[in-house]
Amino acid sequence: MSNAVIVSTARTPLGKSWKGSFNMTHGATLGGHAVQHAIERAGIEAG
Repeated sequence: MSNAVIVSTARTPLGKSWKGSFNMTHGATLGGHAVQHAIERAGIEAG
């Protein structure tokens, strides 16, 4: 069994507040964007 480790992080913008620019953006969309870029920065290959 392999161990899972955190190799990179990314965060979503602070625009989800009541009048924020990302207020109408679904949380999964923002999270997916952050995860995609964390994976790219970490250099993890798909597969």
